[in-house]
Amino acid sequence: MLRERQAQELSGLLKGESFEWSVLILDKDGQDVISPLFIMTDLMEMGIVQCLKMEDIREQNLETRAVYLIKETEENISRILEDVKMQLYSKIEILFTGIISTSLLKDLAFKAAALKEASRIVRITDAITNISLLHESIYTMNMTKSFVETVQLAQKYITTGKDSCAERAMEEHYRALSNNSIDDSLTLSKEEVMNEHGEYFDKIVMGLSSVFKNGLAPAVFYNHPIAKKVSSELLDRLSDISEVMEKQRPNKPKKMKRPLLVILTRGEDLVTPLYHTNTYGAMLNEIFDFSLNKLVIHNPISKPQEKKEKETYNLNRYDTLYNDNIHEPFTTVVDRVNEDLQAYKELSQSASINMATGNDDMVRSLIQLPDLLGKNRLLYNHMNIVLNAIKIIQQKHLDELFAVEDGNALDMPEVEEIINKVELNDLIRLCAVVFSKFNKHYAEVSALAGKRVKNSKVLKYIENNTVQHSTRKKILHNIKKMIGVQKDGIIKRVDEVWSGKTEDFSSLNIFILGGGTYDEYTAVLEYGKAHKIEVTYGSTEIFSANSFMAQIDEIA
Repeated sequence: MLRERQAQELSGLLKGESFEWSVLILDKDGQDVISPLFIMTDLMEMGIVQCLKMEDIREQNLETRAVYLIKETEENISRILEDVKMQLYSKIEILFTGIISTSLLKDLAFKAAALKEASRIVRITDAITNISLLHESIYTMNMTKSFVETVQLAQKYITTGKDSCAERAMEEHYRALSNNSIDDSLTLSKEEVMNEHGEYFDKIVMGLSSVFKNGLAPAVFYNHPIAKKVSSELLDRLSDISEVMEKQRPNKPKKMKRPLLVILTRGEDLVTPLYHTNTYGAMLNEIFDFSLNKLVIHNPISKPQEKKEKETYNLNRYDTLYNDNIHEPFTTVVDRVNEDLQAYKELSQSASINMATGNDDMVRSLIQLPDLLGKNRLLYNHMNIVLNAIKIIQQKHLDELFAVEDGNALDMPEVEEIINKVELNDLIRLCAVVFSKFNKHYAEVSALAGKRVKNSKVLKYIENNTVQHSTRKKILHNIKKMIGVQKDGIIKRVDEVWSGKTEDFSSLNIFILGGGTYDEYTAVLEYGKAHKIEVTYGSTEIFSANSFMAQIDEIA
């Protein structure tokens, strides 16, 4: 899985050639890479005894190696040179998340030499990664308001009028290059685009490069000029990497299958992120403050004497309960947590230490104790999470909204009842789903919603930018628990490419420009299972319905 591969690669870089006590120094980009992957115990096994932020005041420790995992910026270079000047560490290794420019690298070298301390910098490695792995095969580039920037980029540089990518067929990159069917709508030169939106393309290309850099370049399919530009930059970057790697290989590798990369824009399917959900991971992302696997519950349920403003949980790769149930229906997870708690209580009683028992029994109990304590912590964490989630679900009638949207037909009396008790954002989401899925009822539902949604910029934007389809196909069968099987946006495009493939691929990789969701991740995984192919799902950001609506509202 992608997450395990990245964890192994980073572990090797952080540990270095030999084990030695080290300090890890991170900026925001470095933190975004590290925090979802490692806990402090992991880092200590690599010799890292302290994690510091780039902006922290640091003390001298001449017996310690310092490893910087940072973005390649002038500000960061200046801070490293300051640390070198102060002789804070015995030696320094620098890992840049992206590609450092020649000018910046020369600047670092000349200034370190001028300080007569250049020998302290023993290694510089760039192009590490800038993606955050949130689960086995889902990653994000943590770009802020990426949907807004993607739409503005399209509006500014595409002259074909309305962005109708949903009506275009998917094309493979080199075929699109030869027939110029997609590229002809980009009006400004590469220099003009990159000057204003260079960071947008750089971050995406760097992130995708880190996914594919250790294998063959992918076959890339898309149907949008912005996706085409990303593809061109990515394949150029991977070609450069391949040339370097080939020079380092003594033997030529055997012929391998290529991976398949499908690049889509969020404009392809605006409604999927607005559906109310029922899966555990997506539900947590919808109702709580959930970023880079750190879950924050504000004003949690608690005893009066233990009143807290917030509770924080780290749902990392060691949280087996979260990882095993991220795609499961929320109600199933509630039942499992209850069952596991009962089983834990029985197990803990049988493993309790009794001084009257024999030595063998005591030893067995002591051996079981750490595992039991770890399981106890996970179970009680998730019990607290689901209890707080249930409270919000009931307050906002999210279960009722899900039931309405997930049905095959619209129950108008049920809709009329729910319209009068849900919050405005949830009502707008319901109307968007009705517009897309139950279009013949849209006028009636809009009339029932009345003034509350009459001036909604979000709904107007969706009405003007969603292509209606006369028929809807269920791409995935027998996945009744999964929200999204009746929607044909992203999965329809994936299936269009996959069903028309003319070669076997090693993996299927989906990337969304402008934001993705946990429910889409679930849909992509199920598609991969159905076709017995390894998949990854990535996006410029992973957002909730409300944050997506805020971005639509900004550009509408």
